[in-house]
Amino acid sequence: GATQRAYDVADLYLAERAKLKAEPSASYTLKPEDFERLEGLYRSNPDGRALAIVKDSGTLRLDRGPALIAQSGTRFVAANGDTFESDRSGHLRVSNRYDVIDYERVTPARPPVDELRPLAGTYANSEAETALAVAVEGDRLVIRQRPDKTIELTPIYKDAFAAPPLGMVIFRRDGTGRPTALTVSQDRVWD
Repeated sequence: GATQRAYDVADLYLAERAKLKAEPSASYTLKPEDFERLEGLYRSNPDGRALAIVKDSGTLRLDRGPALIAQSGTRFVAANGDTFESDRSGHLRVSNRYDVIDYERVTPARPPVDELRPLAGTYANSEAETALAVAVEGDRLVIRQRPDKTIELTPIYKDAFAAPPLGMVIFRRDGTGRPTALTVSQDRVWD
């Protein structure tokens, strides 16, 4: 949409300007405890986006993403200029040219089928005039779409699943813990 076109134009402009800047270089050597403290899965607040930091050849990088260049034991810069600042309590603050996003460390999910069953059901959105049928098939959770399309939901963290090509699915619960809604997100599109 219009927002994406604006980002694309900004990216082109900024890419030209970025060519004039040198790529950041490491000014800190990571220690074993830095890897242990930073490696892992993070969830953004409040929208639930997932971000994973992995160890790769003596450095850290985003899973399927760029290297994180160490400026200190708690501050990193990616080649695109995004900055990553961690604190000792498992929180990560990511700053880019558009916004600042806070993340908290979470445990990757591997739910047994008994934990998936309560998530099954039909979730309807009257505004979009659509409904998603969530079911358990074998030991996995799926979304069934007519006529014969099935999208597998791969656990990320508790109640959050990757559902390509649909996006990310997050189940919402009421005060008693009962699943009552789900949100579907794609890049820059939520709910």
